[in-house]
Amino acid sequence: MPDFQPRHPAADPRDEMFEGIPDFGSVWAEASDRTWFLREDDYEPALEHDLESRFSVGNGFLGIRGSLDLPTEASRPRTYVAGLFGLRPGPPALSALTPAPQAFGLRFSFDGEELNIGRGVVKEHSRLLDYCSGVLRSIWRHQLPSGRIVSLESLRFAALAKPELAVQLLRLQMDAPSGVGIFVYEVNSSILIPLTDASPVWQTSDGTTLVSCMRLVRLQVDTAPPSSWIEPPGLPESLRCAHELSILQLTSYGIGDEPPAAMEQARTALRNGRLSGLQGLYESHSRHWRERWQNSDVVIKGDEQAQEALRFAVYHLNSSVRPGDPTVSVAARGLTGDGYLGHVFWDTDLFMLPFYTFTWPAATRSLLEYRFRTLPAALAKAHKLGFRGALYAWESTDTGEEATPPYAIGPHGEVIAIRNGDLEQHISAAVAYGAWQYWQATRDIPFFLNAGAEMLLETARFWASRAQREKDGLYHIRGVIGPDEYHEDIDDNAYTNYMARWNIERGLDAARLLSRRWPGRWQELLAKLALSKEELDDWRTVAGSIYLPLDPTSGLIEQFSGYFGLEDIDMASYEARTAPMDVLLGPERTRRSQVIKQADVIMLLALLPDASSPELSEKNFEYYEARCGHGSSLSPPIHSLVAARLGRLDLAGRYFHQTAAIDLSDSMGNSAAGLHMGALGGLWQATVFGFGGLTVGERGLAFAPHLPAGWRRLRFPLRWRGRQLAVDISNEPCQVEISLLQGLPMSVHVGNSWQQLRKGQPLTASFRCREEGT
Repeated sequence: MPDFQPRHPAADPRDEMFEGIPDFGSVWAEASDRTWFLREDDYEPALEHDLESRFSVGNGFLGIRGSLDLPTEASRPRTYVAGLFGLRPGPPALSALTPAPQAFGLRFSFDGEELNIGRGVVKEHSRLLDYCSGVLRSIWRHQLPSGRIVSLESLRFAALAKPELAVQLLRLQMDAPSGVGIFVYEVNSSILIPLTDASPVWQTSDGTTLVSCMRLVRLQVDTAPPSSWIEPPGLPESLRCAHELSILQLTSYGIGDEPPAAMEQARTALRNGRLSGLQGLYESHSRHWRERWQNSDVVIKGDEQAQEALRFAVYHLNSSVRPGDPTVSVAARGLTGDGYLGHVFWDTDLFMLPFYTFTWPAATRSLLEYRFRTLPAALAKAHKLGFRGALYAWESTDTGEEATPPYAIGPHGEVIAIRNGDLEQHISAAVAYGAWQYWQATRDIPFFLNAGAEMLLETARFWASRAQREKDGLYHIRGVIGPDEYHEDIDDNAYTNYMARWNIERGLDAARLLSRRWPGRWQELLAKLALSKEELDDWRTVAGSIYLPLDPTSGLIEQFSGYFGLEDIDMASYEARTAPMDVLLGPERTRRSQVIKQADVIMLLALLPDASSPELSEKNFEYYEARCGHGSSLSPPIHSLVAARLGRLDLAGRYFHQTAAIDLSDSMGNSAAGLHMGALGGLWQATVFGFGGLTVGERGLAFAPHLPAGWRRLRFPLRWRGRQLAVDISNEPCQVEISLLQGLPMSVHVGNSWQQLRKGQPLTASFRCREEGT
């Protein structure tokens, strides 16, 4: 990990605003491992929106897109505050993540000549995102139309130690003395309305949420002492500078239902930031980032592209959550863009949560507390549809009510029904899976007793009421959408049915655990949920008799009833496609075909690896992998994970790099709307669960690694029930070493047996270097 000690840039020693803060040049020159950085040189307007997503900085409360310091018409500068939802005008009117007042907004002129990247000649332009310290730096040298040369160097970060605070430092240098004009501009959302002209508070258009934004600026002209703190309206319109002007800006935010609370949150953050000063803010921010990396960094030797992709993924995952706040979750695009209107999907529960559970359990707890806080909305949704228990929203915002658009307007003005909100019901099993895995990994008793058990019971209750017994004596689930969204209103989707059974079984496990260990709490829940012994018996009956579509002859799991009778299209003939399969085939033919949007049965193999034997898993993977169009960013990482477990290492590696390209190369063409957070979490899972061979069970952790041929080494940390572990896997020789760094002794399965792991006594075991296809 790079050195975090303060480094002194080549600046005047009296320049106290810069003291201890490394500049762009020194950071890059001293970087011994450049996989810790994302760098982009030159300026291309057409790529700006993609780059802004990629270069975002955040801390779970704030997300600031990596826009130019002086945005242009090609820019899409946005600052997001977690939980700031407003009503987006329709049709249909929908709850949407609302951009907050922009964090930074200054413009400059030199003797009346505006500094604008679109006017004059760009001599140099580079952005540098330092994953290690969570700081975005840029350097820009520009020739104005008059011929004079100006440079602007900057750094910005969303303070990890003070989440309500954003920090920006600008250094302007000019080739001759100038009168520098300073202009304040605002980039505010049309959904935000100023509460009054006098107060720094805005409300969403529906009046449900308030946000406060406050700013302070400090100036330093040449080598003169820095100015006192100034509110932006009080900035001088012009300053005479011989060579250099430095500007430090602090911007704070508060959110709430009442103006005093929102203003006090912002005011407190701003006061603390002013007292800390730039050096204090930078050092505390860097220190917090170092702690995060110590608990989450994945090291790959032998594949630099894979290492770069993992650092990118882990950085943005760590930037997206704020433990301790149960009112918000991580949206499908995080706080890097407003794609999907900032809504929360199953991406969080199944694709991101494992990363947090095994590296940052406090983050997982907050995200699960969000699901518990929205449990009443899930209960109401199930009741509205005629079922019992909890059916979570397919798309969720701050309230947990269903936020999926009910329809869309087609290109010819036609109304297109969107049925996912009603039919994509596997979301409840996803929530339960995340809650159970957290319980397995942490044994967090207070959470289990106060939230987790109730979530497991109510989701189990939903499935027990949703499955209906038919003439064959089995319980069927009809009229759903599975993970493969190309096929709607289907019966007995294998993924849904298997996960429903799993969810009911975990609900029964929770009931047994409560009755045995915490009988008092169990009696409270029985009364609160009006849960009876007879109902639990019904659950056992449903779980034991739910229809599971497995063909005993072929060993194939039929994705849904009638799937095998659909048109079988040769996907190889579409290998060079540049558009999704449903666009190429048209929606009607796609529905009548076996082409699937994303991992469905293969998703089942990833989540429940023991649901079938290795031989049957291989058969099903081979069958469905050949029919998948990967129309979702969530599909390639799951294929990578399962392929790695099966020893299909070349294929696993190909899907790994396909996942990495989604955001690093914008391979799906939509990163401008924000990063694909589920794919980033899936990349970590493909690495740790796939190539690292980690599986999780009631008894503990088991390791069966299988590294790609090019990976000489894979190292990653893990948290497990209050313990800190380090896993080190090498390909030459093929062995795994597991160390217990902190916590009590535990058992792990490595090699061919369960072994005792103690602090200071690493376990080392050899594993067979698996050949492709074996």
